[in-house]
Amino acid sequence: MKNDAFRQPVQANPCLGVLAESRSVLMLQGPVGPFFDRLTVWLKAQGVPEVNRVVFSGGDQWDCQQVPHLVFKGDLADWPAFLQNLLRNYHVDCLVLFGQGRPHHCKAMVLASLLVRKAVFQEVGGLDEANLKVSFNDVDFCLKVREAGYRNLFTPYAELYHHESISRGPNDTRAKRAVADAEARFMRQKWGKLLDNDPYYNPNLTLVFEDFSLR
Repeated sequence: MKNDAFRQPVQANPCLGVLAESRSVLMLQGPVGPFFDRLTVWLKAQGVPEVNRVVFSGGDQWDCQQVPHLVFKGDLADWPAFLQNLLRNYHVDCLVLFGQGRPHHCKAMVLASLLVRKAVFQEVGGLDEANLKVSFNDVDFCLKVREAGYRNLFTPYAELYHHESISRGPNDTRAKRAVADAEARFMRQKWGKLLDNDPYYNPNLTLVFEDFSLR
């Protein structure tokens, strides 16, 4: 986000639109200099009631002239619990960070890579932990958000690394395959019509393979 982004109409920048509608913004690491201070002033002008920043060093604190700062002094292993407490205690509904490869940011995105307002999350019932304990719960959630009249926004500038099923492992047992089959059936029963006619997918491309080849 460039410094002149704050002079754009909110409608011209979806990121600013999300920030302006937030109730509690938490900032992590970002550009050296007054960027976060300027963002804080802009957010306050938009009526965002709670804006804070986590600082990791003296340099971070020096850049916090306008934004209230919360000091983290622990090791990387202590960071997830520290961040989880902040997200809960400050009722954070928007997380701002720059440099997704930074170790603390990688941990943050594991905890909060789903950027959605708390009110919307609760409105659609959150993630389905009963029927989709392992797979498809994120897809189901996004479809529920769309069904409720909201938009799912995609940015090509975010780069995330996800090691699929690295903690759970592949579906290599009868029990795991049974769960996977049951969750696939549930998704077909609930969203089959929409999945077969994805409004964001070219109808001339394959639904069988993953190479986006022609049917």
